[in-house]
Amino acid sequence: MNNLKTVKKIRKIALRHKFVTTLINSGQLIKKISAIVGHASITMTERKLK
Repeated sequence: MNNLKTVKKIRKIALRHKFVTTLINSGQLIKKISAIVGHASITMTERKLK
């Protein structure tokens, strides 16, 4: 059961990362993406992209 929770969490993180990457590649502004995903600051969004 623990493994299933871990897999679901990883999938959720991977999906979120793919979403942000897609927005970046389509030319969206970091500030807008940061607001969409709920990051407290643009710095957090930038760090997640590296």
